[in-house]
Amino acid sequence: MKRYFILSAILFSLSASAHLELGAYNGSNEKGLSCGMIVHSVDFKNEFIHPLNERVTIQWKDIVFDSMSHSELFDLAKYTIKADKSVFLDFYVDSEVTALLMVDMANEAPYSIKALELYANGQIEFTECNNLTYQGADFK
Repeated sequence: MKRYFILSAILFSLSASAHLELGAYNGSNEKGLSCGMIVHSVDFKNEFIHPLNERVTIQWKDIVFDSMSHSELFDLAKYTIKADKSVFLDFYVDSEVTALLMVDMANEAPYSIKALELYANGQIEFTECNNLTYQGADFK
């Protein structure tokens, strides 16, 4: 019984996290220009491996989103709470910009980024970066 529990815990922990490697991911935007992100860290809140606890730090341009997480899906009528493992998202706000970053996942790997940046001067930028591929951990 103890072996079954340990094996179950290992299998659950392997399936609980998305496959985000530390390092750079590059793709291209709608104009064919290069774009991408840098994954700086992947951790779990409360040191408990579960998709709802997963926290990722991602840099997009000069903005560091330090609390990327899966969206929560809940149904109060059915008493269920689970993570939407198809997306990571986070917001960044300072005096110059309010930004949203969404990383779309497929087969537990990132495939696109959607970024919305609303600047204090009224400028709005929306970028979609598709076909992300892992470039490696050497991103200095």
